[in-house]
Amino acid sequence: MLLARQRKAVEDLTKALEFEPNSPDILHERGIVNFKFKDYNAAVEDLSTCVKGDKKNSSAHTYLGLTLSALGEYRRAEDEHLLGIKYDENFLDSWAHLSQLYLDLGYPEKMLNSLEKVLQIDVSFGKAYHLRGILYHGMGRHSDDSDERSDQLVIGAGATSSALLDVA
Repeated sequence: MLLARQRKAVEDLTKALEFEPNSPDILHERGIVNFKFKDYNAAVEDLSTCVKGDKKNSSAHTYLGLTLSALGEYRRAEDEHLLGIKYDENFLDSWAHLSQLYLDLGYPEKMLNSLEKVLQIDVSFGKAYHLRGILYHGMGRHSDDSDERSDQLVIGAGATSSALLDVA
């Protein structure tokens, strides 16, 4: 059923492109659908075309970064996340995904700097505390890790991101 809905979504978005060729909005949406269903090559094609037509689309740059990362193109992924941030410095998803990329690549200082910028924008963004807690834990800074998780529980008490905690 889910595969059929994905196929239908892509078909409808493709049909929309027949009427509005190279529409950045439609390409962006189809790129997201393709990314979510792991058709990364199609997602790269759609999102790349989208950002050619709408250079300042932070969301498209972020999804393109996520897609390139999934394909192992980490340098290009970082560049796309940074472009998303350049065009909207307050777009928290770009910052969070960039931080996750740095975590995956083992760049703790870059990750920490990125998370500090996120928290300057929004001190209640629970995902930043979550990622920073993971970083501190990985660095063996367990007391810092538990402090960060405690901060997240207090600040994000009603937030969905608090549910991400895996307190063992």
